[in-house]
Amino acid sequence: MAWIIEKSPHSAFYSSAIYELPDAPKMSEKGWRGSELQLDIDVDHLAECSNYIYNPCEGQNLDVSFIDEKCLAVGLQKAVEAKRVIQNDFGLDNVEIHFSGNRGFHVLVRDKGILGLNSDERREIVDYLNGTGLDLRIVLPSKKGVKSVLPSPEDPGWRGRLARWAGYLYREESGGTGNYAFEDLFSARMDEIIKLASIEVDAQVTIDVTRLIRIPGSINGKSGLVVAKIDAKDISDLTFDQFSPFKGTVKIKPICNLKFGFGGRKYRLSKNTIYRLEASLGSFLFFKGLANILNTGDLVV
Repeated sequence: MAWIIEKSPHSAFYSSAIYELPDAPKMSEKGWRGSELQLDIDVDHLAECSNYIYNPCEGQNLDVSFIDEKCLAVGLQKAVEAKRVIQNDFGLDNVEIHFSGNRGFHVLVRDKGILGLNSDERREIVDYLNGTGLDLRIVLPSKKGVKSVLPSPEDPGWRGRLARWAGYLYREESGGTGNYAFEDLFSARMDEIIKLASIEVDAQVTIDVTRLIRIPGSINGKSGLVVAKIDAKDISDLTFDQFSPFKGTVKIKPICNLKFGFGGRKYRLSKNTIYRLEASLGSFLFFKGLANILNTGDLVV
């Protein structure tokens, strides 16, 4: 901790791998004992958020993009579902959800039951989450002349997942609050239901048994926001400013004409014009490379 305070690194990580001798000079001498499992859900990769990614610089094609804050709730909902699957379908405990500090969520699994899994075994978990190889003839069996039993949200495995997302569509589109006996919805919208029930995670992150994980409580150098553990109940009304460690105000000068949303509010800022903003917003623009800080004012961390 003293080193971090002294050096103030751009970002801080720890290794998911557990070693017998972590200080050994050679990897072959460290003695790998297992690794935590990390599921990385990037909001900007979710199909539901494809229309909510935008360039905040008007008239300039800079290599930067923002996501609408409403997609934070979508990403967290996916993370909550992933946690539920890991706990209920795999029978694992010690599962946490963390905001990545930028534009996604990490589901961290530290249960002893997964520590020794190799990369191929971890890929099987990825495939199960995203529905690779899903066979509806097994999940929703049917027999000619016999009425199929529709799945319930409380069913284990993919049956329960399909029922929960079918219920979501049912409530969203019809305002219905009845039971889940809606056969027409299943037959007509199955492809859409499967897409919603699928949990897309970054496979390369999950299968890597030596992956670096952002330290909870540290600041993500790409945004100036804190990597934070999330309560699964806090699904709605998430905004970026809730994760900023900066208080007070700062003076900034944008490098382009900006149009964006932050903290539940909409902003338009002009290039090379000086503004005094809340420190949470000013620091966010600075870390994104979209503004220069001229004066820290009464900034408090």
